[in-house]
Amino acid sequence: MIEQISIQVKALADPHRLELLGLLHAKGELCVCEITCALEQPQPKMSRHLGIMRTAGLVTTTRRGQWMFYTLNQELPDWINQLAEDVIAQSPEKIAVATTNLKTMNPIPERCC
Repeated sequence: MIEQISIQVKALADPHRLELLGLLHAKGELCVCEITCALEQPQPKMSRHLGIMRTAGLVTTTRRGQWMFYTLNQELPDWINQLAEDVIAQSPEKIAVATTNLKTMNPIPERCC
C-alpha cells in the first residue's frame, strides 16, 4: 500500500501531470490528441506523461481504432480526487483555456488524431 502511494505521489510531482490530472477530472475521457490540443503540448510529451500516470495506476486507457482514450482510474483514493479538484480550483484559467481549445477541435475522426 505504501509503495503504491509513493509511486502515485512521485507521478504527481510533475506540473504537467498535475495539469493532466485536473483536465481529466474536469472533462472525463479524452483522446490523447484532445489532450495535446487542450494543453497545447506536443503529443510525444503528453504520451510520456500519460504513460507514467498509467504505470502509477492514475489513469486507465481504452483503444478505439487508432485512438487511445484516457480517463482517471475510478478506484483512485479520495486524496487524489481531492487533489484534482484543488488543481481545478487553483487554475480555473488553465481549465478554461483547455476547454476552449477542445471546443475548437473538429469531432472524431476529422480531428488531429
